[in-house]
Amino acid sequence: MKRARPHFVLFSLVLAGPAASAWQSSVSVARPASPSLKPPCPSSIEDQATGACIQASTDPTAGALLPLGPELFVAPTGEVGIGTISPEHALDVAGDLRAGRCAFGNEGSIGPILGVWDWMFDLTARITDFSTANTWDGLSSWIIVDPNQDLVGANRTWINSQDFYVYTPAANDKDVYFIGGPLMLAEHNGSGSIDFFVAADAEAWARGGHVERQVGAYLNAHAFGTATVSDNRAVEVQSGNGLPSASPLGGFAFVEDDYSVYVHSPYADGPLTNHYGIFLEDQGFGEQDSYAIYSRGGTTFLAGDVGIGTDTPGAKLDVAGDFVASGTKSFVEPHPLDPSKEIRFVCLEGNEVGTYFRGSAQLAGGVATIAVPEEFALVTAPEGLTVQLTPLGPGGELWVAEKGLFQIEVRGARDVDFDYVVNGVRHGYADFAVVRPRNTRPSVASTRPRTEREGSDAARPRHVQRAKR
Repeated sequence: MKRARPHFVLFSLVLAGPAASAWQSSVSVARPASPSLKPPCPSSIEDQATGACIQASTDPTAGALLPLGPELFVAPTGEVGIGTISPEHALDVAGDLRAGRCAFGNEGSIGPILGVWDWMFDLTARITDFSTANTWDGLSSWIIVDPNQDLVGANRTWINSQDFYVYTPAANDKDVYFIGGPLMLAEHNGSGSIDFFVAADAEAWARGGHVERQVGAYLNAHAFGTATVSDNRAVEVQSGNGLPSASPLGGFAFVEDDYSVYVHSPYADGPLTNHYGIFLEDQGFGEQDSYAIYSRGGTTFLAGDVGIGTDTPGAKLDVAGDFVASGTKSFVEPHPLDPSKEIRFVCLEGNEVGTYFRGSAQLAGGVATIAVPEEFALVTAPEGLTVQLTPLGPGGELWVAEKGLFQIEVRGARDVDFDYVVNGVRHGYADFAVVRPRNTRPSVASTRPRTEREGSDAARPRHVQRAKR
């Protein structure tokens, strides 16, 4: 490839050396007209600003000017081009750019800030006029994925808009207090009002084609290799009202409604085949404790039906399995005469899984036959039936002549009215163990120590308490 001929902007030249006695005046010289008519070259170029003589060289030389060309070009209006002779910006680089520390913006800084932070790449800018647009981004990075072939199968490709990575090399054996990924911090120190104040916004928009799985934000925390992790948390959430020292004005803030996690109702402009507000896959993998959800305190409110062991609950609480309570089991109704009170009835308890039905009957010719309800017979074992009879009035001698899951026969000395209660044992629960070994395994709440961040606000990472810039 033919190399572009170097050229100079017109300068006033002062000849030096032996020819100085013959040439005493300054002359204006452009690039050489032609190799055959090459004029004498001065050894220096006169600086039009200071009048001093400046050395020049076509090869980069310390102390000498380099002719303007595609390698380095300065436009008459001041734009600088590297790799281009038509720069459109203050600095226009046609090629790769590598730098150490960089600072951009009207308040960007290089090096330690306030003796605490050392920013490698600073884009800090103070903006007062927002009239030119209604959306502003401190950093914008777009990758327009426009491939000329499918990027799946043998050509499977991972495409990330940004990749922020911080790590310690394997050869390093020093202890480190805190290492974190991207810090997303939104801070409001003014006295005005903000409608929506969001530290991080992650979104995924599917607008065409087919997407097998769409995830707005994917968080992963796992250990591998020879690492040991005492407390692994993929997501840690903390909200509330901070310390007075965190406010530049002092005093406590005021928080009316505090939601550590808030899940909106889904967009339902189009059909949703199945929707899960929160979905937990199988969490039973702990060698000691395996809790899908664990709460140390507070109140839990669920407006819809709750199913335990079933995903089709037919009541406010539908349990497919045993239900155990160390306290009472009761139902509550409002007091019909005093709205400030309620009526609470406690369930009858015993040492067996009992069933019963009751009613009233009358002897006719000294005999009464009680038909056993079908639903009672379907859930009750044939063994262990008991019948209680209560005659209504004096002189009523009654006895049970026959009992079973089909019918119960009652006889008496004379015809009387009577009440009855029939008790049984639920089918399959005849060997229910009333006294059993106690579960002595200590609970997580009583054994797991509080971590630094749970026990002390002062132990929060420094960036959470950072000073105002």
